[in-house]
Amino acid sequence: MQEFIQEAKGADIRCFVVGGKVIAAIKRQGGSASLIKISAAERATAVNAAKAMGLNVCGVDLLRSNHGPVVMKVNSSPGLEGIETATQKDIADMIIDFIEKNAGKKPTNLVHEAKVKRFIMATQPKNQAITIAGETVLPGEQKTINVEIGKLFTHSELTAPIQVWCERQTGPILFISTAIHGDELNGVEIIRRLLKVKSLKRLKGTLMTVPIVNLHGFINHSRYLPDRRDLNRSFPGSANGSIAGRLAHTFMKEVVEKATHGIDLHTGAINRTNLPQIRADLDTEEVHAMANAFSAPVMLNADLRDGSLRAAAVKRGIPILLYEAGEALRFDEFSIRAGVNGIINVMRHLQMLPASRKKSPASKPVIARSSFWIRAPHSEIFRSLSADGARVEAKKTLIGVISDPFGQSEVEVYSPYSGIIIGQMKMPLVNQGEALYHIARFARSDVAEEQVDTYQEALMDESNLLYPTEDIPTLNE
Repeated sequence: MQEFIQEAKGADIRCFVVGGKVIAAIKRQGGSASLIKISAAERATAVNAAKAMGLNVCGVDLLRSNHGPVVMKVNSSPGLEGIETATQKDIADMIIDFIEKNAGKKPTNLVHEAKVKRFIMATQPKNQAITIAGETVLPGEQKTINVEIGKLFTHSELTAPIQVWCERQTGPILFISTAIHGDELNGVEIIRRLLKVKSLKRLKGTLMTVPIVNLHGFINHSRYLPDRRDLNRSFPGSANGSIAGRLAHTFMKEVVEKATHGIDLHTGAINRTNLPQIRADLDTEEVHAMANAFSAPVMLNADLRDGSLRAAAVKRGIPILLYEAGEALRFDEFSIRAGVNGIINVMRHLQMLPASRKKSPASKPVIARSSFWIRAPHSEIFRSLSADGARVEAKKTLIGVISDPFGQSEVEVYSPYSGIIIGQMKMPLVNQGEALYHIARFARSDVAEEQVDTYQEALMDESNLLYPTEDIPTLNE
């Protein structure tokens, strides 16, 4: 016989206990569930009930009575959908994390926990296999696929290597591409470090990483393909076109069109640097949300360029970000760290990865209203006096000097508008009309500068790294 608790009014409380802690609680009544704040007594009762049953993972159902919380039931295999929906917490991930952290400590109910883990995996929606270039990657598999995109006149094959992580649980299909211009190397290092991030073991959905799209340009340290065409002006390409057109067509068919989201990594051209920045269609809500999640120091609402990968993806309804940072043929540590962090942030936003439990430093990207170029007034020798990220005041801040070899004729360079330097020329020898500085304009350039400085300080703090420090090679300052 059971006691009737009239004062409970038909409602009960489900407390989810993991490792001696209540990680979530909901109120259930009339077939609906809602978030509830439980009392200290209710929390203690739930934890004690779990301990009494020898369970590290369980659901404890309580009733509120006039004489305190009453245990109604202890469930060793509780459902997840209702409590995850009501609390917006990834309970499954929290359970798996607890089991993995305590696997070596031989808990008394390890067998039960293994069953719970299998139960979680079984109740989550299953992912689908993905086929690329005729090779199928099944859920739970990781595979590197070399996609043939043509042959040279030497009969040598041109291929693009793609690493595919097809996880068991369903989720978005994200592609990350780099070296569309073969001399842009930062993205290659970003992908290498990304794949070292430990949280990828909890990945949901499918991740496709393409570290070298333009293999020929990569080998020859060149932006271009053998036909001297810019691959990022050749999309969506053609199966019967030139090498650039064929590569663009194959990449669209085998990667882009199979994805739900994309991130394309770039650097500045040779002898030009870029402050880490996101360029995207910020008028599109989903893209804007991804850009905010990436949290690069600066966001630009950039127009689409005909023939670009971004334009081709947008036409197919695929949200995509363009990340620009650093300089061609160089590794830049700040740009690389910002890229890795940004991608992980986007994957968390897309719920491909669980939210971070570590409180990350505040970094709110600033949106540029517009940008412009300052060009060389003469063909002489250029000396830059300002770094990327520096604030310039209109017609006040001396940012550079152009002079003849003897220094007898010197022209000072000022900006016509206030803003932040987001890119500049690194080659001292310039011709008249060449772009020297790329300046972004903001409603408050002083606030933008402060945000950029704060972002850089937090990013270069070793304690904020997402991967082991030994995975960082010795890089040029």
